[in-house]
Parts: sequence; structure tokens; C-alpha cells
Amino acid sequence: MTAGGPRVPTGDMTLFGVHYAVVTQNKDDEKLSRVKVKLPWLPNSDQDQTYWALCAFPMTGDKFGYYTLPDVNDVVAVMFIAGDITQPVVLGGIWSKTDTPPETSSDFRGYRSRSGARMVMDDSSNGKVYLNDKTNKNGVIVGSFQQGGSGNQAQSAPGCKVVNGSMAQTGVSIYSLEGDVQITSKGKVTVTAQMNIDIVSDQNFDSKATGASSYEGDTMTTASGGGGAKLEGSSTKIN
Repeated sequence: MTAGGPRVPTGDMTLFGVHYAVVTQNKDDEKLSRVKVKLPWLPNSDQDQTYWALCAFPMTGDKFGYYTLPDVNDVVAVMFIAGDITQPVVLGGIWSKTDTPPETSSDFRGYRSRSGARMVMDDSSNGKVYLNDKTNKNGVIVGSFQQGGSGNQAQSAPGCKVVNGSMAQTGVSIYSLEGDVQITSKGKVTVTAQMNIDIVSDQNFDSKATGASSYEGDTMTTASGGGGAKLEGSSTKIN
């Protein structure tokens, strides 16, 4: 018994080192996140493919860990356990002039999905962490709202408005430039700020409670309407 299990004794089946390969299948019936590859530098490589290859990931465990399978036709680096060609392991993907990387600047690290969704760590002078959908119109930014770096992943916080004469420079930005933002909680939702809380709407602002509703200010509470104001209820009390 050698590393990786019984080894084929014939010398022509021994293949040491790391080699280029091209993914041919990624639908593993046993659901072990394996792929099959062809070795384009071998004769008849267009007809032949390897046994199911294990994929190496940064961390794995029982139903946890990092997961992303290579697609068919992706170029990968492959090796064989103990040189046994029947036990391939995919070490990772390889970018090339045909399959170019999504980013070349050292300011950015992260992940971009096939459809274009991104998780990016921006290490530029305006550092941040952000999550975007494929349209780049909906996302979350934590850190600087200003764009930094000079790569494909450079990002600012879009849609930030000037409130009370100033624009926020850093913090947390949740934005939706296409669609709605919905916050749902089975329990209590609390919003706390050490300074002001500003709610600005270009159209209507609606507030509704199935129970009691109260507004209180320690110094002054003001309600006004440019086109009029209306207060009604089965019982209304103004002190």
C-alpha cells in the first residue's frame, strides 16, 4: 500500500509532476465534486479522458468549506497521487491569453462568478470590502465610499446622496439601483444612531403599525407638509 492506495505497477502508467489539463466533465453522479479532464499533450487526447479527479480546495470538511467547480473546457493544473495516472487531483485553474483573469491589479483580491457577481477586498488607499450582483447595481460596501485603485474591480458607493449638506465618506452602504430593498425580521428591528437619522424619499413616505405608533422628541417634535398636513384618528389628543 502506497500513498493514495494501490499503485499500478507498470512503469508506463506512472506520471509524476504537475501537468496542464482541460476539464471535460463536471457532473459527478456520486456528488463528490470531482471532474474528468483530458491531457492535450497525449496522443488521442480528444477521445481519451482521465478517471474522476479529486479537486483540491483551500479548506474542506463534512458539509463545509470553500467550493467552486471548474467548468467544462477550463484549463487546470493536475497531478497524480504517487504518480498513479488513475488517481488524478486537480490543483487549481490556470489563466491564459484565452482565459484571461478578471483582475490584474494587486490592489484587489476576491472572487468573480461566471455570471459576474463579485466579492472583493479592496486594499487600495480607499480600502473597502464589497459584494455586488452581476449587474453591479445592487450591493453592499463596507469601508470607504470613494473609489480607489486602478483595476477592473475599482468601485465607489453609487447613489449616495447629500444629506444635511454633506456626503458620507466611509461606513456601510447598502444600495439598490435596480429593484427594491427589503428588510424582514421575525423579531424587533432597532435603529440607533449617535447623531441624526435622516430618511429622504423622492416620492411618498409611508409608515404603518398594526399596533400603537408613537413619535417623541426630547426637545421638539415637528411635523409639516408642503401641501398641507392631516392628522386623524378615532381619538386624537394634542398637548
